[in-house]
Amino acid sequence: MKFSELTSLALLGTERQELPRAVTETTVGALQSQLDFALREKAFLSVSALAGGHERVGRLPSTDSSPGPAPSNVEIQQCVSAASSAFLLRMLAGEYAMLLSEWLNLAAQAQRLAPPEFLPALLNAATNSLPLRETALPVIGARGLWLAAQNPEWAWVLGSGEDENIWQTGDTPARALFLRHLRAKDPDRARDLVAAIWKNEAPEERATFLNAFMIGLGTADEAFLENALDDKRKEVRRTASKLLVRLPTSALVSRMKERVTPLLRFIPGESGNVLRLKRGRAAALEVTLPQACDKPMQRDGIELKAPQGMGEKAAWLVQLLEAVPLDHWQSEWKTTPDQIIEASLAGEWKLEMLEGWTRAAVLQDNADWAETLLKAAVGPQTPDRLRDLLACLPTARREAQALQWFGADNPPELQRLAVTLLTHSWSPDLSRAVVAWLRQQTAVESTDWQFRNDMKNLATRIHPEVLPEVTRDWPEDSAGWNFWSKGVDELLSVVQFRHQLVSALQQDR
Repeated sequence: MKFSELTSLALLGTERQELPRAVTETTVGALQSQLDFALREKAFLSVSALAGGHERVGRLPSTDSSPGPAPSNVEIQQCVSAASSAFLLRMLAGEYAMLLSEWLNLAAQAQRLAPPEFLPALLNAATNSLPLRETALPVIGARGLWLAAQNPEWAWVLGSGEDENIWQTGDTPARALFLRHLRAKDPDRARDLVAAIWKNEAPEERATFLNAFMIGLGTADEAFLENALDDKRKEVRRTASKLLVRLPTSALVSRMKERVTPLLRFIPGESGNVLRLKRGRAAALEVTLPQACDKPMQRDGIELKAPQGMGEKAAWLVQLLEAVPLDHWQSEWKTTPDQIIEASLAGEWKLEMLEGWTRAAVLQDNADWAETLLKAAVGPQTPDRLRDLLACLPTARREAQALQWFGADNPPELQRLAVTLLTHSWSPDLSRAVVAWLRQQTAVESTDWQFRNDMKNLATRIHPEVLPEVTRDWPEDSAGWNFWSKGVDELLSVVQFRHQLVSALQQDR
């Protein structure tokens, strides 16, 4: 009996229809004849099991007559050594996964490839982690590109090539990757490709593609970005506004200057004169809040609704300040960032002005203002602001600022925060300073569980030259060691693994 016939019988019910007798000459029929058909439900289920199994084992496998894919191109580069491969295998299995990005960078510097047997796991890891995608591309080679073409989940890899067809046929991750690479080489061509499909793209895709304009941003992009201010999607309008602010000569920046300049009046300070008994006067900043946020302001990116904890008009002022080049104020008032910030902190709206200057420094990547703000206006209670301002500084100035925080006059909270926020690869000097500070901290009793549990991540930033030094001189006999020993052990475990990893890859060069 066919399985399809049994399906019809199940719909009608065994009480309303008899089970047909099997043909006993067949093997299945002989088995069915041994059943007790008086027990209808039991017999029905047994017949179904026999029929279903019979049809499955008797079905021929499906065939695919289409031609297989062309083989991969021949690899030109060599793979990493067996020693380096062993470290990659462990990280792909989840062990010391925080070092995978460093392994990929070092392998790329050595112009070596990941072993082919590891490529599926590596492509999966990069697919699930956006920061790893660009890092993985140099080490997957021709085989990696070939594999990506066979699996839709890895299709984003195809955007790393130069074939413009991917822009028309690829999925969003592949197109976004292609666009970023093209913006780095030919920003005008990339902009033309986006403009050609702009009206037909979904809002999410428009926002994604517009983010790529940060690469190679120039005055030639202004007209396109100005039009994007009228987009229906809020994320698109906001991104376009932020990009235009990075173009100091853009029309949007001019409009913002016209709006906010009349609201601020800088009064220079005067030094005292002892002989004439004239008292000195500190510089001051008079602030007038904007009275309205009209449609043109909203089009240029000013949010009408204020965030929690800030007044509506004050929020408009902060956003206006963010959009004006900081050099404008130095030129307008003929003064320095130090004097402007000092005057701002003495006024009624000091918190709002500080927020506006900080946002402007971060958005405009202005190192001079960021350094002044770090010295004068922020503390341990503002970790996000500290992180953003530190990122504006060149590495040498960032580390110099951090080393000042390790001075004895600063609170331990600021020093600990500095260690957490310095996420770049440290120089040998800073590495030694941080390790020395860690040895001091682990000698003192504490209950800072979070920092102890995060200590292993610090091992990823220590300069390779210093790694052999980290394993010694820890305060194992101190009062705080019972608490800190677990964090130090985890730190040293990562340090030792990383030292071996770096050594293996350096030998591959």
